[in-house]
Amino acid sequence: MPGDPDALNSDFVTSILRARNGDLWIGTWGNGLNLLRPQDEIPGRFDHYVNQAGDPSSLANDYVSSIIEDRQGNLWFGTRGGIVMHRPGSQVFEYVS
Repeated sequence: MPGDPDALNSDFVTSILRARNGDLWIGTWGNGLNLLRPQDEIPGRFDHYVNQAGDPSSLANDYVSSIIEDRQGNLWFGTRGGIVMHRPGSQVFEYVS
């Protein structure tokens, strides 16, 4: 729904991954990541992760082209700014150089 801060924040979806814990990660071209957690208290609410200037633990870039999950459950995001890794249960995105 337009203007809803809890809704999907972009129409330009580039990648989707259902993680083994059931979380649905949606990468966008220009608006970062959207996360839909099926176990969330508010059904249908998306969390948004975007680049925060000066915050090295935020998403490296808002242009996300790919998402994969490794055997340990870590998530890897291909962005226009490079590769970023996210560990389960963390709020930190680690830029991989």
